[in-house]
Amino acid sequence: MIAEKALTSIENAISSRIEVAKMESYTEKIVPVEMETSGIRSEVRLLAEQMKLGFEKMHEQMNLRFEKIHEEMDLRFQKMDQKMDFIRESLEKRIDATEKLILATKENLELQIRTDRETNQQRFLALENHLKFHEKLLYTIIGLMVTLSISVVVKILLI
Repeated sequence: MIAEKALTSIENAISSRIEVAKMESYTEKIVPVEMETSGIRSEVRLLAEQMKLGFEKMHEQMNLRFEKIHEEMDLRFQKMDQKMDFIRESLEKRIDATEKLILATKENLELQIRTDRETNQQRFLALENHLKFHEKLLYTIIGLMVTLSISVVVKILLI
């Protein structure tokens, strides 16, 4: 039993030395690694937070840029719409003016044609009247000539 006690006490001593060695080894080797790992974890967390903030800031800046670009594009589209409206109105005014000019020209031409037709009809009537007058005058002269000729022939025959 003494041997057993001695053996147990040796086992206990070895066990306690192993435990002490484990503790020393743990504190010498594992604790610094755990502390370093903890530091790395906190650095990773810090870097992750910084990255998150950086991405959020970058996202905000991109949103601001997109909003600015969107506003600029809206402004350009508004200016283009205004310019197109101005051009459209200008073209409509030109078309209206051209249509009015064409209508006025058509009316003037129709009036001129009517006037020319009336003038030509009046000239034709005047010419017809003039020809009738000359025809009457000619028949009168021919009648006088025939009468004179007959009277001359009668005088010659009577003499």
